[in-house]
Amino acid sequence: MEKRLPFFIVALSLILLGSCSGNLFMDAGLEKGPDFDADVTITDSNVMSYSEDIFDGEISESLSSSEAQTAYDNLLDYATDGGTADADTPKKQAAAAAAGKVMIESNDDAKELVNSLPDIISELTDDDPDDPEDLIATFVPSDLKNDKTAFTEAINDLLAAADAFNALGSGLSDTDDPGDIGLSDGDAGGIAQMAIVAIVVSTAVDNLGSVENLWTLVQDPTDPSVQFSDGYDPFDELDEGSENISSLSNIISWARLDTTF
Repeated sequence: MEKRLPFFIVALSLILLGSCSGNLFMDAGLEKGPDFDADVTITDSNVMSYSEDIFDGEISESLSSSEAQTAYDNLLDYATDGGTADADTPKKQAAAAAAGKVMIESNDDAKELVNSLPDIISELTDDDPDDPEDLIATFVPSDLKNDKTAFTEAINDLLAAADAFNALGSGLSDTDDPGDIGLSDGDAGGIAQMAIVAIVVSTAVDNLGSVENLWTLVQDPTDPSVQFSDGYDPFDELDEGSENISSLSNIISWARLDTTF
């Protein structure tokens, strides 16, 4: 089997594996500022400052699940014009990136899944990788394998984040820059890491048919009732030919992870 990952993901792997913690983008503690309103109406005049509060890590971990959902809904509605457009301006891109980030960072289990990406990089770049079912099961932390409720909540939050990241990636152009929305290169790398995990999980669920089926696969990757379709590998979302490759590769290029060398 060919290696799953193209050059730009190998660049990402070196960044992740070079981190002492393997948790490069999410080590900062987060606290909700007293003035943050999860239910604020997002407008052209406030979207940048609202998104920057989320990018700065000041609020999202301390949000309740309902507050995070409300903030996400408002941000994504702005970013996509109510679901009818891609995030093709800096303000919409800021809203889309913030929407994906707030869903993941407000759920510790979803965040743990994102931070598991470095653990499987060596397998992803192997000439003879494991079957995708085994790799997905390996990717899920052991505590989540023993808690179906927490697993389901984490996956659902990743699915929501994937919608936001696909809107972001689909709207990016070659001239867009993370600095245009107030992100450093490191913070943009964090967004890219989240996008990779969210989109891979989303396509895995789509192929299996439900989150319930993904749970069954994680419990027993050899269960014949929950195998991926012939020749399908959710990690191929990171390689050429994927239906999401334009969106995801745009995010990776935007985060400058394709120019590491």
